[in-house]
Amino acid sequence: MNFSFEGNFRPKRNINLGGVKKVDDKRSLLAKAQSERKAREQERLRLKSAQQIQSFFRGRQQATLTKQALRHDFHQLLSSTDSNTDKLTWMTLARQLIWFYHPNNEADNHHLNQYLTQVAPIMRNMFCISDREVQDSWIWLCSLMIKRVLLPSIDRGSANAYQLLASLFDSSTYTHQDHRIRIMTFCLYNTTLLKSMKNTKDSKLISYMESILIQLATFHEPYYYATSPLIEKYQRRPNTSYMTRPQLLQMLTTELLVEPFFLDHVSTHALTTLALKLPFKDILETVTELFLGTPTTITVDDTAIAGLLMNLTVLGDTESGKHLDGIMTNYAKAIQLLLAHLPVLYLTDASEQEKADVIEMDIESSDEEDQDEDRDVVMKESPPSAAATTTNASPLIRSRLETLYDSERVNRLLYQFMQIGTNSDAIQSVSCFFNTLMLRWPMKKDAILHTLLYKSSNTHNLLQILWQSWSASTEATFFNDDGNMMAHLVDAVKYISDSKKARVESWSVLFLLCEVYARSLLALGDDEFLDKKATHSNPLELNQVIDLGRQLKNISFVMFWRANSMDLTQHIGLTGIQLNQLRSSVTHLLQQIHMRDSRRNFCPQDHWLIPDLDTDNFSTEAVAEEFNLESEQQQEKNMPLRPLRMLSKGRLAVISPRLGLLNNLPFVIPFEQRVEIFRMFVNNDKKRNNVDEFYSRPKAAATVRRDHMFEDGFDQLGSLGVELKNKVAISFVDEFGLEEAGIDGGGVFKEFLTGLSKEAFNVNYGLFTATPDQLLYPNPSFYATEPQQLEYFKFLGLIIGKAVYEGILLDVAFAEFFLKKCLGKVNYLDDLSSLDPELYKGLLAVKNYDGNVEDLSLDFTSTHMENGRSVNVDLIPGGSSIPVTNQNRIQYIYSIANYRLNVQIARQCRAFFKGLSTIVDIKWLRMFNQQELQIVLGGASVPIDLSDLRSHTVLAGFMEHDATVMNFWKALESFDNTLRMKFVKFVTSCSRPPLLGFRELVPQFCLRNAGVDQERLPTSSTCVNLLKLPNYPTYQILRE
Repeated sequence: MNFSFEGNFRPKRNINLGGVKKVDDKRSLLAKAQSERKAREQERLRLKSAQQIQSFFRGRQQATLTKQALRHDFHQLLSSTDSNTDKLTWMTLARQLIWFYHPNNEADNHHLNQYLTQVAPIMRNMFCISDREVQDSWIWLCSLMIKRVLLPSIDRGSANAYQLLASLFDSSTYTHQDHRIRIMTFCLYNTTLLKSMKNTKDSKLISYMESILIQLATFHEPYYYATSPLIEKYQRRPNTSYMTRPQLLQMLTTELLVEPFFLDHVSTHALTTLALKLPFKDILETVTELFLGTPTTITVDDTAIAGLLMNLTVLGDTESGKHLDGIMTNYAKAIQLLLAHLPVLYLTDASEQEKADVIEMDIESSDEEDQDEDRDVVMKESPPSAAATTTNASPLIRSRLETLYDSERVNRLLYQFMQIGTNSDAIQSVSCFFNTLMLRWPMKKDAILHTLLYKSSNTHNLLQILWQSWSASTEATFFNDDGNMMAHLVDAVKYISDSKKARVESWSVLFLLCEVYARSLLALGDDEFLDKKATHSNPLELNQVIDLGRQLKNISFVMFWRANSMDLTQHIGLTGIQLNQLRSSVTHLLQQIHMRDSRRNFCPQDHWLIPDLDTDNFSTEAVAEEFNLESEQQQEKNMPLRPLRMLSKGRLAVISPRLGLLNNLPFVIPFEQRVEIFRMFVNNDKKRNNVDEFYSRPKAAATVRRDHMFEDGFDQLGSLGVELKNKVAISFVDEFGLEEAGIDGGGVFKEFLTGLSKEAFNVNYGLFTATPDQLLYPNPSFYATEPQQLEYFKFLGLIIGKAVYEGILLDVAFAEFFLKKCLGKVNYLDDLSSLDPELYKGLLAVKNYDGNVEDLSLDFTSTHMENGRSVNVDLIPGGSSIPVTNQNRIQYIYSIANYRLNVQIARQCRAFFKGLSTIVDIKWLRMFNQQELQIVLGGASVPIDLSDLRSHTVLAGFMEHDATVMNFWKALESFDNTLRMKFVKFVTSCSRPPLLGFRELVPQFCLRNAGVDQERLPTSSTCVNLLKLPNYPTYQILRE
């Protein structure tokens, strides 16, 4: 029983002021435990870090105290030293100095200078210790002292430290040279010695740096570390106990010689000693190995490449390069490789690069002043390794690298090259060198070629050596075979595009041969070219030129014929030569040789043809390719916002090999066949433009006064442009102002063209003048360059183009240099004889003058008459104040010829050609050279073939066997060729027969019966090639 009942039957309420108790789940418990563990770990790390910091601080503190004690001991011990102090004391001092020295502590630097001052005089004795263990210890202390004391002090400009370092590197310091070798090996392998030397600029320290540099030059073999347990113990790289000689040379090369301007601080005497003692050949081979050998971890940046080029050039120039004897091949190879890998912006500034890019753009300009149409134009592409990685190359570095192209240096290298003789490997290496020198800096190419040709007296030997090297190659042998080229095209392509070393070097020799020989021909007259007794004769024998021409023809033919199966942007090794540049160079020289042969034949008959080329099939396919190409371009032209793009000759060869050949190597196709192709091109163009000679109505008409044909023709037809291709109706007005009756069926227009050309090309008209041989060329006066006169020249171009387009022959003969200029080519000295034979002879006399040219009182000006007064024109800026000397006479000769042949009539030719090419496609004109173009314009200068004329004669009112007809042909047969030509001119208005014979005469020659009046003389209608012949009864009357 519960006796505690107090009368309250309700239980008391239990109130918990602590709140509801939270129930933790498993996840929260785990998270809590993890957090607590991290906190404990952080605390342990904090304590450990505190201990390490305290330990480091105590260590540094103790080290500072120890160093202070060592400084005190060092000072006390050094103060007590004198000349009799034993070697162990000096070693103790060195050990103490190594431990406490700090370059930023002035007291330490003071102690160092005191020690160096006293130990320097006895340094030689310090290496005469009999105890080997002690001696090894001293060697090791010296090595450490260099690393920890001397080099840091040198970096602060201490002369005493540099002096002692130079003493430690000097062989005279040692009794046993192995001691020196061990110290030097350690320094090179484990210290910043080379970096300190690179940074030495103070003139007070240069002499010490020079001394060390010379000692390094004679340091042939590093020391084998393992012979000393003490050194092995402290060696930085325990896995490498031996530095090989190649490693040493690589270190010297990549750490010292890569510094731009490094050798500028070296005195001439020291530089001479260095050049003679340095293992230069080994260093050159090391440079070569860096770029051609097994890939290494060593990387050479752009500035380092420039530094190597600069320093190797300085070393190579020392003592006029005498030490290069015997290693010229190695030197050329190393410099060539460095140039090949150097970004182009180290060689050219932005403005020069823009000019080079414009020169080498893959477009074709109709303005022949912009580029020589003889040369293939390509987009420049450097070797992959030479890609520019910088846009701000130092102007000072660029200026120094420019000395690579100094004429004296190039001439000296050429002289040393000539001493090599006929060693094929050396010739090929040096060829690669000169090619790279030209191609890496295009703006310097002319200067290099000028030096190779005219700065040396061995030009003939140079070209002979190059020829002998090339002709001995397997490539020359293969391409010298004319008979089987078409059957071996696949092999020919492999020969050209093969990247084997032997192939690369052979093509490099050919490229240099082509460039140098082509340049030499520019200043070589035809007489000098053919006469070996001339003062400046042809560097190659004629039989060699013939062989070279054959080889170049086959090489160029393959490169155009198979252009679409080769990568023409492929580089030939590291020379920087692209296949398209090789093709351009080969083709340019080939065209020059062919041009010489076309003027004064020296090659065998059919020398320039490809014997086994199917010419009939070639013509058909060439015409089809041209038709398709023109159709595509016409569609492109008609597309909105898409202009028609002119095709370069090189690009044309890729699209159409046959058109590429016709535009670049037309002479490999017989001339008669090219004329047929030309006529087929014209016929296709007429079909494409719906031009029908007989059934279409005239698209234009003109009323022309007979005594003002040119004036009226210009006013009424000058603005037609390309529309002049269409049929044009001409009405003549006689001298009384009355329009002549008749309908123009084509003959009247021919008469108009004939009469207009006779009027306009009369020298009294003022537009054209004549050479001593009575050949026409544009008037070179200033008046002829006025806008209105240029419009006249353009109109004359249209008229000549129309005549060629219609196959109408004009009795007009142009000077060869003018036609060459119209074809977009550049005239040179050998073309001057066609303009001014006397000036040509005079320039050759200046060229061959044995005395001092200054005695002739010539300057760089050209004098000509203008409106009755003498006018002087500067050939170069400031030319009137620049005398002609023996050194610059070639430049003078070239400048005179260039001005008279190219500059003076440039604007007139450009206007004339603009009109001509408006009617006749430039691709068609390129199929002919200037002599052939003259034949296209005015007919062939060949005897009149009466059998051909008879077989293409139409009779009107006569029968073939009529007596008058028989007597007519009998009379013509009795004429000599001069009379026959006069007869042909009487009937057709042109004394020369058509290119492909009288079958090309349109309309055909017609013999019409003019009745029986024996008193009437024969008459003709030249507009329709018609002879009106009375029916004479006897042969005698007819002939008379």
